[in-house]
Amino acid sequence: MSRIMNAVKNIFILIVWLLLGFKLFIPAQPFLCKVYSNFVNFPKLKDAVIYEGTVYVEGEEKCRRGSCAPPTYYVVNSSGKHEIYWGLPGDRYERFPKNSIQGATGKFWFHPIYGSLQENFTIHKNEFNNSDTWEGQSFFHGIEESKSLFEEHFKYREYIPMAIPFFIFLIFFYRAMKKLYLTTKSTSEG
Repeated sequence: MSRIMNAVKNIFILIVWLLLGFKLFIPAQPFLCKVYSNFVNFPKLKDAVIYEGTVYVEGEEKCRRGSCAPPTYYVVNSSGKHEIYWGLPGDRYERFPKNSIQGATGKFWFHPIYGSLQENFTIHKNEFNNSDTWEGQSFFHGIEESKSLFEEHFKYREYIPMAIPFFIFLIFFYRAMKKLYLTTKSTSEG
């Protein structure tokens, strides 16, 4: 019975550590993805999924944190509603204002980590933009432009302080699991 209680206690400790680690991982995620991208080449268009359809934006552009949902961009087509974004996980940025891109039609080459790699779309009048100024204007942003923006946008000095607690956590997690494993092993042998 003592062995079962010890195993339950160890599982509980592990879960608490993992929850803490996840909480610290979220702010460190952009830094980790950027470091990863230094060892892996920027994806090519053949690595992307192509979404072709109408852009639909949910949420508000100008809102204070927690007061409303930030804009979420979708491409809607016959196969459904597909979320698109720009930037790395944890470091997404707004590439186009809601009032201009809402209702636009076109193609988006999308990668799940790097976001939209390339886009070719046409602006149309919408409920937020009734002006004839942009009606029918086509925009093309190629993969080279996306790669440059990706390199420009990321600021290491902003994300290193947010990543340090996660790295400290990893050290303590390793030591705690090593100690937990060694005490469990010695208890089960004795």
